[in-house]
Amino acid sequence: MLRYFILGAEILLMIILIRNGAAVPVYLKAAVAAAALVLNLFSQRFFYKYLCPIGSLLGLTNLFKIFAVKKEAECLNCLKCESKCIMNVPLAEKGNNRDTACISCLRCIDACPGNKEYLHF
Repeated sequence: MLRYFILGAEILLMIILIRNGAAVPVYLKAAVAAAALVLNLFSQRFFYKYLCPIGSLLGLTNLFKIFAVKKEAECLNCLKCESKCIMNVPLAEKGNNRDTACISCLRCIDACPGNKEYLHF
């Protein structure tokens, strides 16, 4: 939910700036970039997980996507799919992945030892 709170704040800030005819100051852009770089030291892909407005909007489409990654009942639960996920989506816990953090990179499917047998669209 944090990413959608931040998305709302970003949209509100942009509306205020546009209505006032002001541009985003360079020092504010630099501060956000520096903060994102520092926070990346503590959380992998911090910017993309929490600050990126495009990622947040695309994440909402996961709730409605036709082709979601599905885990079969015969899954070995080796967790290789989770270890390769760059967004740390807990795929092994779910049978059907519609997590809003998923960016559909399909690295989980490539990592699956059964590949198309246990984990597929």
